[in-house]
Amino acid sequence: MKIHKLDHFNIVANKADLERVIRFYKELLGFEEGPRPDLPVGGTWLYKDAFPLVHLSEADGPDFEAPGLHDTTTGCLHHIAFDCEGIEEFKAALEKKGIEYMYDCVTSWNIQQLFFHDPAGTRIELNFKNG
Repeated sequence: MKIHKLDHFNIVANKADLERVIRFYKELLGFEEGPRPDLPVGGTWLYKDAFPLVHLSEADGPDFEAPGLHDTTTGCLHHIAFDCEGIEEFKAALEKKGIEYMYDCVTSWNIQQLFFHDPAGTRIELNFKNG
């Protein structure tokens, strides 16, 4: 048995917040909306480099019930990380949008990190290799 790579992750957002979440990923992280199969729950798929990486599902209320999804809880999921370039540009974009973030430097791995939350509350980690 073999796992090749991460295929996608799914975020459930209230109908009222879905457009804010879509805008967040498009404007800040450079994702693009793309094709999505006919599913029993509303939502959008966001693509990065022609790959459908972020699946957004529409919830019916504050309890995040998404009809057609088997389980809408994330259990122990803590964050989702991206390998990135351009830390100063990302910092400036976060500050311009008023998004609070935490900075960390992991010298033993030669990376810098930014941590923040999307409008649905998902914690995002951006990793930047030094040099």
